[in-house]
Amino acid sequence: MDSVNCSFSVRVFGPPRLSATNFLAFGDSITLGQIFDTYPGHLQAQLRERYQTQNPGVANAGVDGERASPSGQARLPAELSATRAQALLLLEGSNDLNGGVAGQNRAIEALTEMIRLSKARGVVVFLATIPPQRPGAQRAFTQPQVAGFNDSVRALAQRESVTLVDIYAAMIGDLSLIGPDDLHPNDARPRRDGADVLHAPFSAVLELPPE
Repeated sequence: MDSVNCSFSVRVFGPPRLSATNFLAFGDSITLGQIFDTYPGHLQAQLRERYQTQNPGVANAGVDGERASPSGQARLPAELSATRAQALLLLEGSNDLNGGVAGQNRAIEALTEMIRLSKARGVVVFLATIPPQRPGAQRAFTQPQVAGFNDSVRALAQRESVTLVDIYAAMIGDLSLIGPDDLHPNDARPRRDGADVLHAPFSAVLELPPE
């Protein structure tokens, strides 16, 4: 019987790596997690679990009650400098809805300037829609505005060529994810929160090719 020789090569890749490791989570109390839980903390844990050789960090720069205009827009430059952020998670606008249509317009203008400022500094921007609000008495005025505002956020992401993170779409099918104040994500939510929704686009945009 004739023998047959064959050969093959095996290529071993190193662990996954990111092109950016300093993340800034910027926004209002939904980012801060003052009332309920904090998505930046969950996100950091997820990133560190996957990118174990880099130890990525997510700075939580949420401020309770903040509006994108004028407070957020004024505060962002110092936060970018202080954290030396390489990537920005921008989730803001819920409080601006208290100003009606004019408040929405001012928020979009402020978000636009924040995106442009960040990009000019070489920061990779991820722009998030705001979470849904439950139509309770506490949100009787602002809840109907959320869907339309998020349409403007989606259009802004496309216009400014930044990555959209659609938190609203991920949560709108299950309003039990929203807490008793009708606004903030609750402690008992499953892993369909901001952390999980953000993790996928980070990997798609920032993960380096295997070496």
